[in-house]
Amino acid sequence: MDITKRRSEMTKKFTRFSLFFATLVAVGFMVLTSPSKVRADEEIQTFELTGCTDEPSINKGTYSSVSSIEIPVKPTKMTYNEGDRLIDFSGMQIKVNFDDGVSKTFVYGVDDDLVYNGSSYYIRVYYPNGVSIGNKTVEIHCDGKETSFDLTVFQGKEYTSGFWKYKTLVGGDIEITGYTGSDLNISVPAKIANKKVTAIGKSAFYEKNIQSITLPSTIYAIRDCAFNDCVKLKKVALKSGIKEIGYRTFENCMVLNDVSIPATVRYIGDYAFENTAISQCTI
Repeated sequence: MDITKRRSEMTKKFTRFSLFFATLVAVGFMVLTSPSKVRADEEIQTFELTGCTDEPSINKGTYSSVSSIEIPVKPTKMTYNEGDRLIDFSGMQIKVNFDDGVSKTFVYGVDDDLVYNGSSYYIRVYYPNGVSIGNKTVEIHCDGKETSFDLTVFQGKEYTSGFWKYKTLVGGDIEITGYTGSDLNISVPAKIANKKVTAIGKSAFYEKNIQSITLPSTIYAIRDCAFNDCVKLKKVALKSGIKEIGYRTFENCMVLNDVSIPATVRYIGDYAFENTAISQCTI
């Protein structure tokens, strides 16, 4: 069988696997997690509160229009690192003011519904799929009214230590941004320059001739394209604690056939394992 035909069959096979896996992950998030744990898999993600309906149920009681929305308490986490995919609204309170003077407060991740005068009100939270340089706006909508607030995106400084290139993150941790060594089998250290390594940056190992990579349990995120086109990469050891695997992370790692996805993973980007030798995946 020629290589072109073999590659085509591999791509078709893995595309089916990718679609199944993406569906499995999406369903898992909807069923197993609380409303505060939302998977952002579109450019703008719509979060719909459990138990709410598309339109207020006016036959249950007297319908009152919403006059305004406030955010009396913002989320506990307001600062993110560039490239973070999962936005956490824990601690946020949404205050809905009605035209008859009554106000109701919704606690995100605790309350499942907002009901007043027998009517269910539909609340939407719009937020970006991941964060990049510059502040990102979160919008809250209810019954035609809206309010918003900005998340802060931290921009770290670049440094070099031995063969490692890295940048600083929120709280003093670091993200690997590059590797200049020649080792084929790499173990990423848990600390560099006495700082905890918590992320692998975008395209950090792009086109490197590495054969295996072991990541420490301190890693929570692998950014987009981090290992893209590592054509000799066969084995990846991911530890429990990782939450995000970015877009096209292992794409075109054509001999990669050994990887297990820890149960802690909450986000896997599109084409993350496209055109690899993986025929099955342990989750």
